[in-house]
Amino acid sequence: MSAATPDCTLKCRSLVHADEVIGALTAGSEGQLRCFLPGHCHNAATLQDRHGRTALHLAASLGKRALLEWLLESKSADQLVKDRESGWTAVHRSAFYGHIHCLVALVKRGGSLTIQDKEGLTALDLTMKDRPAHVVFRNSDPTEVYTWGNNTNFTLGHGNQESRQHPEIVDLFSRMGVYIKQVVLCKFHSVFLSQSGHVFTCGHGQGGRLGHGDEQTYLVPRMVDGLHRCTQVAAAKDHTVVLTEVGYVFTFGLNTYHQLGLVPPPASTHQPKQARLSSTVCVSVCAHVRVCTRE
Repeated sequence: MSAATPDCTLKCRSLVHADEVIGALTAGSEGQLRCFLPGHCHNAATLQDRHGRTALHLAASLGKRALLEWLLESKSADQLVKDRESGWTAVHRSAFYGHIHCLVALVKRGGSLTIQDKEGLTALDLTMKDRPAHVVFRNSDPTEVYTWGNNTNFTLGHGNQESRQHPEIVDLFSRMGVYIKQVVLCKFHSVFLSQSGHVFTCGHGQGGRLGHGDEQTYLVPRMVDGLHRCTQVAAAKDHTVVLTEVGYVFTFGLNTYHQLGLVPPPASTHQPKQARLSSTVCVSVCAHVRVCTRE
């Protein structure tokens, strides 16, 4: 793929150029394309082919994030442009083809998850509508955790106190090769249950709600020692409840209202302790916050 001197202007609308740009995107590497596009057409970043597709559309469809980011930052590509066939934006295309890394890059740079296509579907709607009917998702399938929102209490697990306006992956789990099947977020802490049955917590540790044997604040999820083969987690403002595969229940945190089920009742416990139950096997757990009102 070699670059040529453009024979057009910044207002070029050539369908021939558009077809050549689209064709190059499917064949070239991202580095080659950054050299080729400016030398081939002065308007390569905004040209539309007969179907209304732009270079940004194709980069999102093919998962070429570096090229996508270059088009947005260096060439001012327009994310709001819809193709003529389906009314899809680049965000729609990245979601439909499963390129989450491109979807995140687009949203971080102002891409909208609420724009609808010709059928009234948003990008997130496409991820559910086009799931093959015969596919059944299982708890053992690989998973990734994304969190967003206010992070004042370090509940998002990203290692700092910055809030997130858009979904961002909790990369600790992906680096460790840990797949999460349940997440519980509370005001002061978060609880993550892995497919292998381990429990991770982060946030403010006052009262022992994190189960790490102290009251420290943990910015990223840390595995709770002593808990194995767990099947369900629950949490409230000041305590956490864990159910194991054999029906045992472990609790930790503040015990102001005797919500931990421990005998004799301590003021708090900083590590998981087995709750005292009747002979009935426990199959599910939940956690509640007591609210007092004035008559």
